[in-house]
Amino acid sequence: MNIRKAVQTDVPAAAELACMLWPDNTAPEMLDMFSQLLSQSDAAVFLAESENQPIGFAQCQLRRDYVEGTDSSPVGYLEGIFVREEYRRKGVAKALLAACEAWAKDMAMQPLPVPTSSRVYLAIAIIKIGGSIYHYIVPIFARIYYINSQ
Repeated sequence: MNIRKAVQTDVPAAAELACMLWPDNTAPEMLDMFSQLLSQSDAAVFLAESENQPIGFAQCQLRRDYVEGTDSSPVGYLEGIFVREEYRRKGVAKALLAACEAWAKDMAMQPLPVPTSSRVYLAIAIIKIGGSIYHYIVPIFARIYYINSQ
C-alpha cells in the first residue's frame, strides 16, 4: 500500500472514490470540486493505492471559519475519508489520517478536528485507529462526512 498526495492527473480517481462516499453528488460535480481543490494551497487530497490502483482517499483543508472544539483559526480539517470495502480493516484509513495530520502540522496547524454524524461509532473508530485522543467530539457539522458503511 502506498499513500501519496494527489495531483491534477489524479482528479478522476479521487472523484470516483468521492462519489462512493458522497453518492448524492454527481461525477461531474466531484470532478470539478477535486480539480479546484488540487489547485489550492490550503487543501490536500491523499490517495491510498494498492498495486497502483486507488483504494481510498482523504480530503483535508484549512478552515478559516469557526470550527467547533477549536479556539484558533485557521484549523486543519478532515473533510472526508473513504476506503474501498475490500481494503478496510487493513490500516488504510489510519495511514490516510496520518497523512492528513502530517499535512496539517506542516501547515503549522493544530490537530485535525474530526467531524462526526449520527453514525458516531464510525468516527470514533477512525479516532481510535488514528491513535490520537480527541477531547472534543462534535455530533453535527454543517457538512457531515463519514466512512460509507452498509
